[in-house]
Amino acid sequence: MSLTAKTGYISLVEATNYFSGRLETAAWDRSTPSNRSKALIQASTDLDKLQFIGEKVDMAQEHEFPRTLVGYIVENVLTDNDLVPFIVKYAVCEQALALLSGFNVNKEIDGLFVSSSGYGTVKTTYDRKSVPMHLKSGLCAQAYQFLLPVLRDQGNVVFGRV
Repeated sequence: MSLTAKTGYISLVEATNYFSGRLETAAWDRSTPSNRSKALIQASTDLDKLQFIGEKVDMAQEHEFPRTLVGYIVENVLTDNDLVPFIVKYAVCEQALALLSGFNVNKEIDGLFVSSSGYGTVKTTYDRKSVPMHLKSGLCAQAYQFLLPVLRDQGNVVFGRV
């Protein structure tokens, strides 16, 4: 088994530039460069679990992007097949920041949807039937919002020739 160096969708320099223009970046600012890089790689891997429109440019490529988006109308999204759209890079930054801030999707879900609580016998009931899509996908809300224009509609079935 060989190990290969993992990369992310965005470089540490690009991410630092992104965060230089954003508020509430304390977790990023106090992290070491090593932890920042790890967070960017993990965030990129988190995004790769989703289903995007188009197809990979090269089926052997490490990540889901770059993709062929020919035939899709994606407003305000760079669709050059050789590049990763800026909204994907921004989503990686937001997910990395959330990870550095201690974001854990399971804890987020556990903390949601208290449908009833008691006092006398101390009873709490949870309703997890309507978990938000960003949590179902394992992402923070900000990252998910950036990705909406390039996500495949989960309600559609896509057929292809083999």
